[in-house]
Amino acid sequence: MATYSELTSKHATLTAATVDSVTLSGPGRYIQIVHRGTTTNPLYITAGKTPTDPTSARDDTLVVLAGSPLVIPWPIDSVGTTTVKVISAGAEAYSVQVLGDRLS
Repeated sequence: MATYSELTSKHATLTAATVDSVTLSGPGRYIQIVHRGTTTNPLYITAGKTPTDPTSARDDTLVVLAGSPLVIPWPIDSVGTTTVKVISAGAEAYSVQVLGDRLS
């Protein structure tokens, strides 16, 4: 598991079938997760103050298809930091960023 703590954004590539954990603390109104990969492997997401680890295709996870963004409210459940956890079956490129306003 790769673990990152950033102010406003993280751009990385997953190791296949391994959870990345991104904690963001910067100001904003939304968090955007972008699947920058080109394959058909979706990203599965959990997010919140202390989210559980996602697993591929599990209920209670959010999904992001290749080339697509997902926008969720920030902060998710309290003021302070929010953690986004990401997993995919493949080694997919992704970005997680805090937005001041909704882009999509």
